[in-house]
Amino acid sequence: MVQSDDCGDVVAFIAQLPEHVCINELTISPTWNRGYVAQAQRMLQSTEPS
Repeated sequence: MVQSDDCGDVVAFIAQLPEHVCINELTISPTWNRGYVAQAQRMLQSTEPS
């Protein structure tokens, strides 16, 4: 799970960027994304020979 400190670090980093830098989009996700991992595991199980 992404912690509040993680988001705070990103906000601080963005606040310190030079004025000529524009962040249009930012996606923050945990390295262990349960939804993605579960979907990948289901796909692998469905392709394994019985």
